[in-house]
Amino acid sequence: MYGLTVTTAPASEPVSLADAKEHLRIASAQTDYDSLVSGLIVAARRYYEARTHRALIRRTLTFTTELFPIDWGPLYLPWSPLYSVTSVKYYDADGMQQTWSSSNYTVITNREPGGIALTYNGVWPAYRIQPQGIEVVYVAGHATSAGSSVPAEAVHCIKLLLTHWFENTSGVNVGPTPNQVPLAVESLIGASVVADEFMTYGRDLFAEDE
Repeated sequence: MYGLTVTTAPASEPVSLADAKEHLRIASAQTDYDSLVSGLIVAARRYYEARTHRALIRRTLTFTTELFPIDWGPLYLPWSPLYSVTSVKYYDADGMQQTWSSSNYTVITNREPGGIALTYNGVWPAYRIQPQGIEVVYVAGHATSAGSSVPAEAVHCIKLLLTHWFENTSGVNVGPTPNQVPLAVESLIGASVVADEFMTYGRDLFAEDE
């Protein structure tokens, strides 16, 4: 198990209020629904990110766990894409928190999920196993603000979802085929999901080999 907190929140949303209103066919001069639409943008973005394990706008995250990987396996970090690693800290045998030098690891940013890997012939540090004893501070996200760097499918998914919630205040479409979330939203999410960060596509790095 791991802990994950947002240390610095994203500075903006991937869909602006103006773009959302245009998608909803609300005149730009009409402000009656601005507060509602702004809240739906945040909710839709969070829904998409939670389902896909992606960070659309960059934010600083603090990851905590008890164990480094077994042997030489990489330490995957939650939420993609990984942009940079700020620090890696752990507790030594005497219970003193230490900052692990960045010369000991390589930051994996060219694959998803990203993470940190040992340098050539490197080893993970000797550490004390304790709750939240390992702490990694890092930055993840596709872009610094709304724009072309945010995946188009994510933007479209958010617009579809906020439209669904705006038009169905109960959260459920009660038409001929009732649904809580449009099928198009599920399809876009399914095509963008990143694998669980503690699994290397089937092999649990934190379990002893049988």
